[in-house]
Amino acid sequence: MHHYLLRKLPSGVIALTALCIVSLAGCEAQSHADEPAVSQAALATGLPEGFIQVPQASLAWLTIEPVNAPSALANGLMWSYGRVEIRQEEQIALPAPVAGRVTALHVSEGDTVAQGAALATLISPEGSSLRTAFSQAQVEHELALAEAERQQFLLDKGIGIAAEKRHADAALRQAAQELANARSSLRYLGEGKGDEVTLLAPTAGTVIERMTSLGMDVEPAQEPLFRIGNPNATWVVAELPANLLAALNVDDQVYLQFPGQAELLHGQVERINKVLQRDTLRGKVFIRLPDASEQTTTLTPGTLARVGIQAANAGGINIPLTALLIRDEQQPVVFVQHDDNTFEARSVIAGNPSNGRVPVLAGLQDDERIVTKGGLLLDGAASQLLY
Repeated sequence: MHHYLLRKLPSGVIALTALCIVSLAGCEAQSHADEPAVSQAALATGLPEGFIQVPQASLAWLTIEPVNAPSALANGLMWSYGRVEIRQEEQIALPAPVAGRVTALHVSEGDTVAQGAALATLISPEGSSLRTAFSQAQVEHELALAEAERQQFLLDKGIGIAAEKRHADAALRQAAQELANARSSLRYLGEGKGDEVTLLAPTAGTVIERMTSLGMDVEPAQEPLFRIGNPNATWVVAELPANLLAALNVDDQVYLQFPGQAELLHGQVERINKVLQRDTLRGKVFIRLPDASEQTTTLTPGTLARVGIQAANAGGINIPLTALLIRDEQQPVVFVQHDDNTFEARSVIAGNPSNGRVPVLAGLQDDERIVTKGGLLLDGAASQLLY
């Protein structure tokens, strides 16, 4: 008969799940021959409630680490993820210049465009009206200019009247202002004629987003039709949980790792938005990229990035998710080592897990040691869930 691995208390903390209670068959017994076993008769007595004693030989099945010990996987860093994006101040949103209907789209997301390139074509009665108003303003300006020149000629000949010259000059200034206003209204209408309006790119760049489709009715007050940005002006935008946000300040150094680049690069926190998003409960951190000389890959917009923050700066206690057990589908528990082979099943208050680690808000001290792997062997009724 196989024996149990652990001693258990009458406290209700369930000892190691029996690896094999009786030998059912020779092959089955052999399949469990390498698993740990101790005497079922060795029930712990005299220990405080919630404590378990483990035979020395069974310690090899447990991984025990100090609280907040950096694991080999984390390399001493708390990791999250971000993405290379075009800086906000280098983006231009382009609304519809007039109310109309989209009849043609000339670019897609990701396209590189030159200044003045056609982005979309609209049909708009307002476009025809603006062109008519511009033509009229041109005619009015030409007439006002001719009259001002005529009055100046008359004055030069000694037969003009100064009051009429002042009146002609005022009319010319008004006509010039109306022409400027009409030209400004036509700024994004392109080379179309009549009611056809062509939306043009005001600057060279990359089409970050296209928010319109063929046949869509659009108005200037609605969401922009396009967003264009400078692909060479980028930063990393990371969404971090509250405990990591609290650990960061502007100008702090973080570590960045990109696909195809094994070494860690240095980034610098440039801006922090600590208002948590309602759907993810995370806040945004904007990170300045390292100098181009440090980069061995092209960091184009959309490139994923790993963002590493020193665990010591992460504020509070963070433990591997494998150390946390869930009892009764709701109570987080961590096994704390008291001496070499005595462990306490301790209830803790845990935060939201992130990338394999979880913050512990109450229940642990920095100088304690905990079971980070193998805890399920100590409590067969518990489970490990990413809750």
